Amino acid sequence: MPPQSLLFSATATARWLLLTAWLGATSVSSSLRAHPLKATPLDHAHVYAFDQFYLPEDDDAFLTQGGLTLLAELSCASCHSVAPVWQSLIGTKPGPDLSAVGSRLDLDALWRFIRSPQHRKPGTQMPGLFAGNEESDADHIEAIATYLSQLTAASTPAAPIKGEPHRGQALYHQIGCVACHEPASGYRPPTLPAAADLESPSLPSVPIALADDYNLNALAAFLLDPLKIRPASRMPAQHLSPQEAADLAAYLHTDQVPAAFLERQILNLPPQTAERGRQLFEQHRCSQCHRTSTAAAGTVKPSGLRSLSQLNAQTTASGCLSSKRRSGIPRYDLSPLQTRALRLAIRWVQTHPNPPLNRAQQLDHHLAGLNCYACHDQAGKGGPEFARSIYFATQPRLRPNDDVTALPPSLDQPLPQLSRAALLQRLTSPFATTDLPAGTRMPHFHPTSIAPLLPPE
Repeated sequence: MPPQSLLFSATATARWLLLTAWLGATSVSSSLRAHPLKATPLDHAHVYAFDQFYLPEDDDAFLTQGGLTLLAELSCASCHSVAPVWQSLIGTKPGPDLSAVGSRLDLDALWRFIRSPQHRKPGTQMPGLFAGNEESDADHIEAIATYLSQLTAASTPAAPIKGEPHRGQALYHQIGCVACHEPASGYRPPTLPAAADLESPSLPSVPIALADDYNLNALAAFLLDPLKIRPASRMPAQHLSPQEAADLAAYLHTDQVPAAFLERQILNLPPQTAERGRQLFEQHRCSQCHRTSTAAAGTVKPSGLRSLSQLNAQTTASGCLSSKRRSGIPRYDLSPLQTRALRLAIRWVQTHPNPPLNRAQQLDHHLAGLNCYACHDQAGKGGPEFARSIYFATQPRLRPNDDVTALPPSLDQPLPQLSRAALLQRLTSPFATTDLPAGTRMPHFHPTSIAPLLPPE
């Protein structure tokens, strides 16, 4: 293992090589520069509903509700247990299923992401665990990446379908992807008059920077059934046909190798065993959130960390909310506003043995977590911002007060009186591919993620 000074020197060299690689790639076509993968990177963990509704000017009482959203979406209860009465609001949110991640991402891609999630995918909710100031870090990353790269699918994948990028581009901007993700800056909806200006969204977009790290066929398989990998349903399923999934993948996958991240090669790390990686995966508590072939999230032993009720949310000396960067402490790259909201919410939970929220407030909390307010409004809250709403309409909407009948319906409208079973069926079952609607599609979700929205049994 190289000495400390060499580790930082190698990292600096890798960053310089990254810069030169990026400069050499700036001559790409204008269509690539306009691609949603080129969206402005974020500098904090992106929780859409929090960025949508909360500002530094908000008072503590209002911001506390945003803090509850952050506690749930950042899965704080995966490591810091909460009382059973709080589980339905801020309990464990499962992370991506890693049981076949080696079929989607190669060893280098896994190493880059584990090394620094926020660097590889700005805005990710995945915390970094390695600060780069301990000599063991690089070896630990290599071992964990080696372990995960060997977790592959047992079944033989179906023969790939050839996708068409231009069809994928149109589909991406028509079926509702842009409610959460960045529209391509060079794309104009067909209904928009040539003389009309096209605004850029003001709200941050959910990042999709890892699309080029995926194998193209694996990306199409993920888009066809994202709930298989992301059961938390923050990426819901869009009722795609296999051909549509292939078209979307062909559009999102730019065929550009990410700018060379050469730190792993420069360090010339000694080979690590998968068994050592499995042990470190457990030791670093990765299994608290992620399911693998050997560890299922939710069935592992307690983390050994203090419960939420025992935390001192005001301390700045250590922990996830501190400004210090020490290996082994999750780093979320929180904004000052997020940190303030989390401190308020932790204190609120500690002073309320039972959640003092009525049914309507609890529904509001869960709707925000599932990002329903990106498309729908309720009581004047939510709905697509004006710059995104143009992609939902079948007729041009050029001003904020134009007709909004083509937008996703308001949740204020009376809903059909459906039984619990019927509502579950409607929210979780895919359409037959012969019945796929044109335009925006209401996605479907994993049954466990929408359980809090269902009427009591």
